[in-house]
Amino acid sequence: MRILILGSKEYPALFKMEGCGGIEVHVQAMVENLQRKNVELFLITRRGVRQKATEHHRFLHVYRVPYVPARMLRTFTFNMFSFFVAIYLVSKYEVHLVHANDFTSGFFGVLVKHLLNRPLLISAPAFGSRQPEWPSIVKGLLRFLEELSLKNAGGIFLFTPDDIRYVRTKYRLFGTRIDLLGNGVALERFEAAKPIPLYEINRQITPESKIITFVGRLTKSKGLEVLIRAFAQLVKEENAFLLIVGDGPERSFITNLVVQKGLKDRVVFLGTRTDVDRILRISDIFVLPSLYEGFPVVLLEAMAARKPVVATKVGAIPMIVKDGVNGVLVTPGEPQELSDNLVRLLRDKSLRIELSENACRTVREHYSWPVVAEKIYSEYLSLIEHSARYRLVHSRRK
Repeated sequence: MRILILGSKEYPALFKMEGCGGIEVHVQAMVENLQRKNVELFLITRRGVRQKATEHHRFLHVYRVPYVPARMLRTFTFNMFSFFVAIYLVSKYEVHLVHANDFTSGFFGVLVKHLLNRPLLISAPAFGSRQPEWPSIVKGLLRFLEELSLKNAGGIFLFTPDDIRYVRTKYRLFGTRIDLLGNGVALERFEAAKPIPLYEINRQITPESKIITFVGRLTKSKGLEVLIRAFAQLVKEENAFLLIVGDGPERSFITNLVVQKGLKDRVVFLGTRTDVDRILRISDIFVLPSLYEGFPVVLLEAMAARKPVVATKVGAIPMIVKDGVNGVLVTPGEPQELSDNLVRLLRDKSLRIELSENACRTVREHYSWPVVAEKIYSEYLSLIEHSARYRLVHSRRK
């Protein structure tokens, strides 16, 4: 079985390039697990500084293409160059199926499907047209890409029940096979991680300090403005520090807001990191205040690290987190509610321990990568078999 993987903007996911996030983490883990099932994968991604244009391993072939780095052009130009490489790879190596991991790559996947008669699988962890940071004209273009990709896919993986309802009603895809996929996590990595020394983070943090951690891209949809306003209330009552791990277009705005709120000595910007597992180990609470969300893998990582989580009731989060059982759910966009619940958890160590143990159990039972990879593998088999039967019947009719 030979599969073409589209949509991952960096491989491996080292976060050295702009615009990377959960998709890159998801695809890297997916690729690692599918190789164990002897699936031969052809992955097209962006080429960074001092990276090889191609890499070949036993079951993985990585092809890196150029792109225009400007924010409004980088995703489209990357996918455009990927399309030409995709045509070459599918034709030369007789690739059986195209798997696109977002809607822009899905658009070019549709072209490959019709030009070379290959089945197309779409994985859609998020809908850009529903995210608050994009202007109306961009949202309109994204809706076009979403509709075209979804209506031409042989199979669709979505990441939240709400997205399934949205797609079926918005685009009337009542006959198309749509399955709930979700993300996975390597539990053993987060259980075995060693805590990062406090002095490497900030010398003002002491063992008595409480640490709240956010990990994610700094975009409007992540609700960071709400988090800073909530934290400004919290520090009036608690000796706490907020660690912000990640980077993005809202970095400057959030930094200025931190200064305005007099929080410069309490909020630590750590930028993009590859040692999130070690940072989580020193954290007392993980917070995800998103206004819009798909299926956040970082939430699973925090739960795997046995950290109590406070997150908003958006996207797949209420499916993962059961309020008061394995985490705390709050209303998006409400700084006072967020602050109150963070303070409550900081003051109740026994509750933090109970929630964190239940959180780890949830990940172990429902969100391990072998389970997720098996579902993807089964879908590959089904789509390839269906495509082969269709071509056989169609050839006989001729």
